[in-house]
Amino acid sequence: MTKVQDKEKMTGIMSKFVSLVSYKLPKDVEYKLKELKEEETNPLAKIIYETMEENQKLAYELKRSSCQDTGVL
Repeated sequence: MTKVQDKEKMTGIMSKFVSLVSYKLPKDVEYKLKELKEEETNPLAKIIYETMEENQKLAYELKRSSCQDTGVL
């Protein structure tokens, strides 16, 4: 493989990775959010957790960025 091919391959891999993390949270984060939602007693906070869950579900289904502050480009 040439350096140009290596560069193109790495660019493709990084592009797919950045795209994925823009709409899919890690499993441990998903589990923790679900756990916190189930433990929550404040009605407004519960609605916020439900909205976050729906946002993540739609982001994954539509392969579009979710509303999250992850620090990822």
